[in-house]
Amino acid sequence: MTRLQERLEAAAAAVREMIGFPPEAGLVLGSGLGELTENISVRGQAEYSALPGFPVSTVIGHAGRLIWGEWGGKRVVAFQGRFHFYEGYRLSEVTFPVWLMKLLGCRVMITTNAAGSLNPEMPAGSIMVVTSHINLLGGNPLTEPDPPLPGPRFVDLSRAYTPELVELALRVAAAKGIALRPGVLTAVSGPNFETAAEYRACRWMGADAVGMSVIPEVIVAAYCGLKTLVLTGLSDECYKFPLKPLIPEEVLAVARKIAPDLASLLEGVLPGL
Repeated sequence: MTRLQERLEAAAAAVREMIGFPPEAGLVLGSGLGELTENISVRGQAEYSALPGFPVSTVIGHAGRLIWGEWGGKRVVAFQGRFHFYEGYRLSEVTFPVWLMKLLGCRVMITTNAAGSLNPEMPAGSIMVVTSHINLLGGNPLTEPDPPLPGPRFVDLSRAYTPELVELALRVAAAKGIALRPGVLTAVSGPNFETAAEYRACRWMGADAVGMSVIPEVIVAAYCGLKTLVLTGLSDECYKFPLKPLIPEEVLAVARKIAPDLASLLEGVLPGL
């Protein structure tokens, strides 16, 4: 057993004892979106630092807390804050919450994140449901001699973003009058924001938004057989040149403004899982 496998088993045993129920869905809440947990009927919570073997989030806007309870009639575990490649973690560690979801018995992963819009039809403040991705992180969480859990080495990603869940989200958004558009996400390693030339290159390749996370989580979810829904809050506009200097606090502020619509979407999506 590898060190990462040992850490996962220790964390899973501790969390099972804490929560006392098998969760149906796991939520990963990204930059500025941790307040979505206010919609959960909370049974309990724990700091990441209190869980054996768990990485610790070091980024502003990521509380580093595990919450469990009910939302939309479903038993959920919510990871309030994620881990990033630029924090110095291996991608197999970045995806620790997803491996843990599988061990806990989750069938579905729902993840939210903030990203910069590359598409003029999706201005800041919009929400995108991800249908595909372009991985520019320079790595893959499955490039380990022994992945933490058994699974297929060559993972098919043609349905990584579960089409049925994408359609469900679009139906819920239409019923609630929330503007939601399908699109392609790309991820870079960060932590710097991109240059104008890099934004243009990402758009030329077909991306609608660019961030620094999510894609490793989706790859592991596909490996583990988890159905997946990704909702991206577009926090800034990366298609206006010359570029306006980006300030992280301003990006987080826009993400927080998007949170109520994201919460409303999830409130409608969860009962349909």
